[in-house]
Amino acid sequence: MIIIVLCAVFCRLLFASSLSSFRHVKKHIKEHITGKVSYRFEKKHLSNTLLQTFYGTMKIAIGLLTLVVMYVKATPEVNHLIEIDHQGREIHMDVIHDTEDKTVIAVIGDVSKYQNGIPTVNFHDYNTGYGVLKNINRKACILTKTPVPMGTDEKYRIGFTTEVHDHFLKIIPAKMSYDDVKALAGEKLASYCKDYTTLYAEVTPVNKHSRLKREAAEIVLNIANNWCVFSSCSFELARHIILFGKAIASKYFAVLQIVTLYRIMKILVALSILWVVYVETAPEVNHLIEIDHQGREVHMDVIHDSVDKTVIAVIGDVSKYKNGIPTVNLHDYNTGYGVLKNINRKACILTKTPVPMGTDEKYRVGVTTEVHDHFLKIIPVKMSYDDVKASSGERLASFCKDYTTLYAEVTPMNKPSRQKRDTTREDTDFEDVAAWCVFSKCTFRLSAFNAALGASEKLI
Repeated sequence: MIIIVLCAVFCRLLFASSLSSFRHVKKHIKEHITGKVSYRFEKKHLSNTLLQTFYGTMKIAIGLLTLVVMYVKATPEVNHLIEIDHQGREIHMDVIHDTEDKTVIAVIGDVSKYQNGIPTVNFHDYNTGYGVLKNINRKACILTKTPVPMGTDEKYRIGFTTEVHDHFLKIIPAKMSYDDVKALAGEKLASYCKDYTTLYAEVTPVNKHSRLKREAAEIVLNIANNWCVFSSCSFELARHIILFGKAIASKYFAVLQIVTLYRIMKILVALSILWVVYVETAPEVNHLIEIDHQGREVHMDVIHDSVDKTVIAVIGDVSKYKNGIPTVNLHDYNTGYGVLKNINRKACILTKTPVPMGTDEKYRVGVTTEVHDHFLKIIPVKMSYDDVKASSGERLASFCKDYTTLYAEVTPMNKPSRQKRDTTREDTDFEDVAAWCVFSKCTFRLSAFNAALGASEKLI
């Protein structure tokens, strides 16, 4: 889109320059005919004018071409990675790396089946040498020195790895303000954790001997585990809870910071969005807690853009709810479609967006009980990139690139049908799974989802 705009601007400038030159030439020819200037002087003057116009137009063309090249080069790359750590735990994640900007984002999938596993959305800024582990459910960030160096493009495209460097985090019991984080680790990380409780942690590499010793003590010490790209970080869970309690209890000053459009767009990418959109105004990030009809409390980060008409929701940990699935969702209200992205299954469910886009005030509400229930009937046919692009636009197609994408028909559920489904679910062997989004919850049959994935894989 930006390339088309730049080309249009170039053509307009070229046309304007040419038209200006033509008018200038016409004026001087008229003056020559009327005898006001000499032919030799006129010829020389016209040649200089045309050369200057051409030179000016070429400078504009080169400038626009440079902008296009810089924009294309600056686009971050998204890859799916599976890590197997030293205990054999399989961790799925989406990794967004930007070689030019020297940043890496990791959206960790569901790790609830591992003891004290904590899903996070991590952002590393290799320009400053720092990174953060963002826990959406706790509305908390842990800031550390980045424990592993930035990899090559080829390394992030590997798909599967057993290279996992273990580290232990010692959390410092002092809440960091926006300005504290900015001064130490840069504006990108400060903006990324704005309105979150941020604590600093000293990071120490763990060798094989100390790792075995710590694994033996995990049950006693209640060790919590985080993962990132080619690394894992553990810390004492009880100490973590106490320290965050102290930090939240301390006096809190909200810091408002105006940043450039470019940096805000990078923050958008960092939040799992995973898709660069060139817009006139910066998107807005808010933390939202939804309480659904069954009393389940679901935390999420919501990124909405009123101008671009897009909403992204990064769902927090829902493992404590039966058959809850954490997803990263993107809704494009220009096309009326949205996707639920399941990182662990490397699958996307495409549907018509079930709820209309809200106002800025609605996304800033903080806590809501407005949750519209829907049922999804999954169609067992894999959609290609071109299929998704044709039906719901390029944004959603790019967001689910290299993922298995299935279409689902969405049906609203009123109170009687919701109660009937709850009763039926208890009396049958069918298992419904739930995925949440902004002001909505979508339920679908797990067996149908698994069968559809299996059927689609046979078609590949």
